[in-house]
Amino acid sequence: AGGEINIPETGPDFNASQTFTNLAYNTTYYWRVNEVVNHAHPNDQDPNKVIPGYVWSFTTIGEAPEITVQPTDALADYNEIVLFEVTATSATTPTYYWFKSTDATVGGDTLLKSGSEPNLAVIANDSNDAYYYVYIENAAGPSQAVTSDIVHLWLKREIARYKLNNDLTDSTTAAKGGTAEWDAAGVFDSNIGFVTDFIEGTHSLELRNDVNAFVSVPNSEDYFNHYVRGLTVNCWVKVNSTTGYDALVTKHALSTTGSESSGDWEGWTLQLNNGAPLFEVRHGGIYATAPSIADANWHMLTARYNYYEGHGTLYVDGEIAAYDDQGVTPDNVKKTPLDRLAIGSCDSNDGGYHTNPFDGWIDDVRIWTYPLTGAQIAALYIDDYGDPQGKGSICVNNWYPQYDFSGDCKVDFADFAMFAEDWLDCNLYPPSACN
Repeated sequence: AGGEINIPETGPDFNASQTFTNLAYNTTYYWRVNEVVNHAHPNDQDPNKVIPGYVWSFTTIGEAPEITVQPTDALADYNEIVLFEVTATSATTPTYYWFKSTDATVGGDTLLKSGSEPNLAVIANDSNDAYYYVYIENAAGPSQAVTSDIVHLWLKREIARYKLNNDLTDSTTAAKGGTAEWDAAGVFDSNIGFVTDFIEGTHSLELRNDVNAFVSVPNSEDYFNHYVRGLTVNCWVKVNSTTGYDALVTKHALSTTGSESSGDWEGWTLQLNNGAPLFEVRHGGIYATAPSIADANWHMLTARYNYYEGHGTLYVDGEIAAYDDQGVTPDNVKKTPLDRLAIGSCDSNDGGYHTNPFDGWIDDVRIWTYPLTGAQIAALYIDDYGDPQGKGSICVNNWYPQYDFSGDCKVDFADFAMFAEDWLDCNLYPPSACN
């Protein structure tokens, strides 16, 4: 029929090959092998009986380049070399154009390199804490070019610190978060303000259970999304009253259309649930909750998400209070442009309104781009804040050494004395076996 190509007979050889040129792009071709049997039957008048074979097919690649493996976000130490990698198929030799962006959007950005090499190496430093993407073009021209996902190079560091000392500025050296503002529109509400009941500095932030009384960080929708590679959030809290869920520090939103109860949530939240601290990595399955802290005292809350181990941990006053590992696959933790970072409130419907207002005091909100260790969190409480409750020491991660018989989180002479009390005790029979 039309379009068919007959390949020459191969004779008795079962194997054959055929080279075709100028095949069309993105087109499916069908093929089969027919068997011809000479004089299959004495009464057969056809000396060459054709037995049709099974019809097979293949599809040629498209003319445009296609990205099969996207680059991913990176979290790195200072001066570490980060390699952004992309894999693409292309009918003709592609050219890769890597760009650096400051605003997570495509267009008007700095071209870093171009050529046949698909990957980009970047040194992690302050100036390179930015967004990156690659534009791939081949002989098909710009109309068929493709652009990769936009990814971020995050430095391992404290990325924001809101001391709340009578202002809303970010006091970190990087100051990436930027100055916060009242609610979501910069409007001051009478149910929020600074008071001189504090842990750090001179003031703390007082909130009075009002959905319009909270603090948010402008232009942070695309920022603070490093949580997909790890996160630590730390703040001091004193509860006045609690009525269900009370938001402390949150960065989340609905990623798809849906109601508050059934929608696809993404991001993270640090809240109280009837006074009990609660840390969630939304969509990732992390849900760690600790005993209530509604006792009219200041408490340090630390939420930690370890991307590589797939678990979340919640610390209260430097000590581990809750741990959750639900077999989370890190790839399930998604990143999309979320709502603003908020203090004292919780976005309830993709910026539509806020809910879960907090009633109490919040001080010194801090965020890191990586999970702090248990020892570092203990050091925050003891060293940075001077051990307000007079603990004296903290057993890091509640891990007690193997031979700590006295339960004081250290092995010393007291433990040796307890061991020595039973030295040479023997319960063997006959007694002579004890000699």
